[in-house]
Amino acid sequence: MKKEGSNEVYVDRAKMWKKARVNKQGQYDNDDIQQVVHKIDEISMNTDSSSVNRHCSNDVLTQALVKKTSKDEVNILVENEELCRRVSELEAQIRSNLSTPLSAHGSCLRPIVLEGIEEKGKRIEVESLDKPKQKEKKGKEVMKMNEPELDVLKSILRYAEKDIVDLCNMNEVKTFTLVAYMMYLYSSVSGSKENMQYVFVDPFLISSGNIQESRIRNLYSRLMVSKPDQVVLAPFNPGGHWALLAINAYEDTVFYLDLLRTTSKATTRYVTDTAIAIFHLQKNINKSRKQTLWRTCPLQVGSTTCGYYVMKYIREIVNRGSIVISDSIDTRKSYSQAELDEVQVELVEFLGSYI
Repeated sequence: MKKEGSNEVYVDRAKMWKKARVNKQGQYDNDDIQQVVHKIDEISMNTDSSSVNRHCSNDVLTQALVKKTSKDEVNILVENEELCRRVSELEAQIRSNLSTPLSAHGSCLRPIVLEGIEEKGKRIEVESLDKPKQKEKKGKEVMKMNEPELDVLKSILRYAEKDIVDLCNMNEVKTFTLVAYMMYLYSSVSGSKENMQYVFVDPFLISSGNIQESRIRNLYSRLMVSKPDQVVLAPFNPGGHWALLAINAYEDTVFYLDLLRTTSKATTRYVTDTAIAIFHLQKNINKSRKQTLWRTCPLQVGSTTCGYYVMKYIREIVNRGSIVISDSIDTRKSYSQAELDEVQVELVEFLGSYI
């Protein structure tokens, strides 16, 4: 966030610290990390965002990592120096992006090669932003993003290099990959973004690994920015698996899209129903039914491709431009591999154009 009349940029180090420690199952590896996460959430809940100390010496992350001993000495818990270094680099990069024109970020015209990525025996090369215009494919529309969106995307690319490698190799989808795909879909929608029919939710904010209260608060905050003619698309990870919620809070309806439907829905339902109930209270909306209507969409097939199914779900919903989710989702038993590959290829091409 950038202050008015100032070049100072605030990077939420606590949120980045938490994201960096989420494993492939969407959870934290040990109790020590979980304790720090709980402390971060407690401090955030009890602190007014406008009064947060944004200096690294005493921000939310530092306060959560500080542990007083019996001698009243202060010991800082340092788990991963490499990740701390990368966070610092990310802060510097964001500041540089906001204050420096894109044309001044370097003049290297060599293709950037992502190590370890191969397709049919060929190494995939991704062109830099400064590649000459004549190299662009003819007849292909080039998406344009505004400066804030571009800064966020470039930061994701820098911070999630391994996630991109996994995407190119059709491995498990990570949180940053889903965020990038939603940015792609958002940027691909023509017309004014103010008339956008969908509100996207950062999957990290409502996935397992966060305490229940935080998940409720984060989902509620996204519901509050939605309009009566909008659907909130909330991909989430209940633990080692991806699923999708499509919520129309005004209509008190939730569409539950889970290709396996093997995970317990009790916690997810409690979090979602509570967030909607708070939303109704704040908006002074009288519930039209006793309980929120949950509609379960058709099952799909496949266990290791759940992230690609979720991206395909979101793609179909957005491309059809309808807030009636049951009309947007394919009712066949499964998507073909070619259809899942299409999602992968278009995201790789989108990311490649900004690396």
